[in-house]
Amino acid sequence: MAYKYKLEGKKVVIVAGDTFRAGAIEQIKILGDAYNIPVIYDYCKSDAASVVFMAINYAKKNKTQILLIDTAGRLHNKINLMSELKKIVQVIKKLDSTAPHEIMIAIDAHTGQNTINQVNVFNEIINISGITLTKLDGTAKGGAIIGLADKFHIPIRYIGSGKNVQDLYQFQSNIFVEALFSQNK
Repeated sequence: MAYKYKLEGKKVVIVAGDTFRAGAIEQIKILGDAYNIPVIYDYCKSDAASVVFMAINYAKKNKTQILLIDTAGRLHNKINLMSELKKIVQVIKKLDSTAPHEIMIAIDAHTGQNTINQVNVFNEIINISGITLTKLDGTAKGGAIIGLADKFHIPIRYIGSGKNVQDLYQFQSNIFVEALFSQNK
């Protein structure tokens, strides 16, 4: 997403807010460096909300147009990680009462019907405003997304069909439905 916004001419910064997974900061830094996109991180802070606080202040000082916050991947039943998300949103709102402007959940196309439970819990805690469906290049076709769209009325923003930055596309329902029901597998 950062790459797409940069191509549109926007000033983008990424926040390495995944302080939970080993190697997460390095992974984001490598991607940021590869596309010349600044990454805000802090190896000394284990609290993601404090990294986000630091990043928002940096973004304001540097007139950043898009601040993308990458957080730890989490299951909806991991109470401590779900509390961390809630805290991150609270910190953001303290610094800008109109933010966050988008809260996107990334859903693995292979997850299937469990995504309904996942989105339900996430939506109760942080009020999701968009969905990115990833890994459509695998064997799954992502049909569970239809149930999500019907139940929650959360817009599907992007679909990912590979590992390269060029493999992220804006969601187009007609193309998705055609591919979902096509005979070619």
